[in-house]
Amino acid sequence: MASLVLGCASLSASAVFNSNQPYTVQIDYAQSISDSLQGGGYNWVDKQVNDADFPDSTTGTASLTAVLVPYDTSMSIDAFTKAQADAGYRPATLKELLAFGKANPDLQKDAPIIALGTTAQIPETLFRSGMDTIAASMSAGAVRVEEQLYPYLGKEMFGRTVNLAWPGDFESYTNYYALMIKK
Repeated sequence: MASLVLGCASLSASAVFNSNQPYTVQIDYAQSISDSLQGGGYNWVDKQVNDADFPDSTTGTASLTAVLVPYDTSMSIDAFTKAQADAGYRPATLKELLAFGKANPDLQKDAPIIALGTTAQIPETLFRSGMDTIAASMSAGAVRVEEQLYPYLGKEMFGRTVNLAWPGDFESYTNYYALMIKK
């Protein structure tokens, strides 16, 4: 088995998982994101985590092997995913992340878990800093802003969440974990 590229990201002090532990994820790709969210028991979901903003035509069912890898903040997303690909892993999609969260609901309480295999391209998006939002849209005719947003499982004071992060959110912190799927 190829060894994972763990990078230099530090573990949160309360992390209850280790990145060498494999997890089995059962997934039905035909299930909608809406249905996956309802079945996951999340306390709060970003309104932009939906079937329209994350279209996916994948069908079928699968049993996948997944691992959690600390996101290496010294690497770009492309370099990080390439290093993981070289080790035999690919980044999880949103549907895979939701299936993982449903099966392992306590893991996201210790550190955010991000899916780098799916992004939403949302024009004039809302940039996020924690739970605060600032509209990026200016006056009529202003420059349109389009940003890649990555879904992640997290925890806020009101419970388990499904949220979106733009690269600056998780590239500046050392406690994000990427959900990676064995190829």
